[in-house]
Amino acid sequence: IGALFQSHALWAAFVIGLITMGATSEYLGVLTKQPRYDRFAKGTAITAILVFATGSFTPILAVLFLITLYPVFWSYIQTIMFWVLLAEAFMFIGEIILVYAWYASWNKLAFRKTLHVALGFTTVILFIGQMTFINVVGSYLLTPALSAAQNVGATYFNPTFIALNMHRFVGNMSYAGFLVAGFAALAYLRSTRESNREFWDWAGHW
Repeated sequence: IGALFQSHALWAAFVIGLITMGATSEYLGVLTKQPRYDRFAKGTAITAILVFATGSFTPILAVLFLITLYPVFWSYIQTIMFWVLLAEAFMFIGEIILVYAWYASWNKLAFRKTLHVALGFTTVILFIGQMTFINVVGSYLLTPALSAAQNVGATYFNPTFIALNMHRFVGNMSYAGFLVAGFAALAYLRSTRESNREFWDWAGHW
């Protein structure tokens, strides 16, 4: 269970950080009229699609193992966290729709860029929202509130909830940023065209 959820955390952190950078980059492309921002953003969308498809498999498998191998624990946690887990499920469905729509509509909404940027940021908000809800569960497992489990406010806002959210948001951005910078460095070394070398040099800095 630990290995499965750790694997999922690595995929999820990268996707959230990547999409946040991508949506921001697309928005800056609209503001500055520089094509390199849009090229970078589209690259993050393509990568997010590939990683999201693979990374989504691990949490589904992990939850199946959790339900099967630890039924008593699951009965307790899904009773306490019913609304959180329900929201998680709907957010997951929403993410699938939005992340693919953001990628698929890139060319179709090329002349309605404001709408496409809004779609990108909506995707980001949904991903961060889902991360926040799963942090309710994670932080509760670390520092369960002293109040009764039926006290929703105390259960959700337990002692480590805010700190965990802050840590994961910054962690997602730095983790994805280092991976993107590393990829840009490799692409720069492999590029033979000067225009590509200039782009990847800029992308690594960005």
